[in-house]
Amino acid sequence: MYKISSGGRKRQEISLVVVSVVVLTCGWAKACDDSLPPFQGFGVFLGAVGHFASSPKDTVDQVVDRVYSDLGIRHYRISYESQFSPEPNNYTISCSLSRFACTWIQLLDTISKYDKENDKISVIASIWSPPHYMKNPILNTLKESHEQDFYYFIKNITEIIKQQFNGLQIEKVSPVNEPENIVASWEHTNMMPSQLCRMVKAMNDSLVSLCPENSYYWMSELYANYTDEESGISCRDSCDTFATHGYTLDIDYWSPYRLYAYYDPGKYSRFTSKPIWLTEVSSTFPRLPTVANQLKEGLDLATNIVNFVGTSCVQRYYFWSMYTDSDSGESLIWGNFSENSTLAGDHVFYYPKTYHIYKHFTKASFGGDKYIKDCKIRLDPISSSNSQEEQLCLKFADKINNTSITVFLNKGDDHVKLEGASCVSSSTLCCTAQEFDWWCTAVDDEPIILPKKSVCSCQTRLDDNSEFIASSDIFSNEV
Repeated sequence: MYKISSGGRKRQEISLVVVSVVVLTCGWAKACDDSLPPFQGFGVFLGAVGHFASSPKDTVDQVVDRVYSDLGIRHYRISYESQFSPEPNNYTISCSLSRFACTWIQLLDTISKYDKENDKISVIASIWSPPHYMKNPILNTLKESHEQDFYYFIKNITEIIKQQFNGLQIEKVSPVNEPENIVASWEHTNMMPSQLCRMVKAMNDSLVSLCPENSYYWMSELYANYTDEESGISCRDSCDTFATHGYTLDIDYWSPYRLYAYYDPGKYSRFTSKPIWLTEVSSTFPRLPTVANQLKEGLDLATNIVNFVGTSCVQRYYFWSMYTDSDSGESLIWGNFSENSTLAGDHVFYYPKTYHIYKHFTKASFGGDKYIKDCKIRLDPISSSNSQEEQLCLKFADKINNTSITVFLNKGDDHVKLEGASCVSSSTLCCTAQEFDWWCTAVDDEPIILPKKSVCSCQTRLDDNSEFIASSDIFSNEV
């Protein structure tokens, strides 16, 4: 999604009520079965013209390098644009098309330089709209007579990228981004599962088998369950890898954020044994860029990650946008935002709490192929005043190196001591809270203390039981 729309996302209130009452009661990240593919890592959408605006190439280079080097991200998402085929049998990626095309080319040129033989990156693509000549302009649908042309478009653009950007390989393409989002204000395509899954099956190409990529996990499950017995079409068969976004919709009539998309706080079981990739999530709430509001959104992002990675067992997780030229809940890095900004060349960068909280997870999963192990926080009923769902954790296990890193989330208003939880001796515990962005201290096999409203992470033992008892005794505010 390139623009925010007040009517762009829908979800029924009953779904939220069921989720919050039934499944958010135990602070539990259930281990993902080892028979499933391991978690491969976190990613980010590179961005579009609305995100980088008229930023100079130096800004693009610095933002990409920061995300690659500091966050350690190796999974990237891009768009295939309708303008890349202005007419039938004409495929081109050139600055002559538009200012946006020039920005897109800068991004691809920059990221392709990081794709090295000994440190490969992965790039996937989503398509908001086929070329305009293939669509019904009134219904915003792909004409059935142009489905084969659409496939040729995907294959040709994929090949042009490989030739034009240092051999960069596109791993998979989602043919339709948010196919159910009929009221989107940005360029989009409406497509029912009957057409989407029939088309993907007919293409019969692993490149174009990432689907259905709906706005909401429950909607992706509905699409996945589509079956036409007469034609033999089943979405579960057509999609080799299931894609979904991780949004929910604020439907509170009195909320100032009504009908804006936000992090889904729910826990969902898997609906397939195939890989699931969560390809987009963020906050589209209007900006109140105070530190306190940043922290709330960061904690809600962390909850979303713990639930989707720890319970739904997604194999990849992509944040929506890498950068915006101003403060935005949709991006990890902000430009031209004055509070505690850092000058980088001629541009000002600001790293909100969301950036630092995401970093705990990207560092814990760095290197890919991590197994998600049991991680349970049980409350001490005598000393704790927190509610059951305020402490969560997620454990990333590296079986090859026999190590693990655990990310702890404390959403409560008290500092919390975790009995039975300790970082590996001589390791470092790092935390993000309202008072600090990235605070680290050396630890020596002692109980972990989580500051109030914080996300912390450290190396933990691979073979421990990972059941921790949380108590909210009074601790110094200096932690």
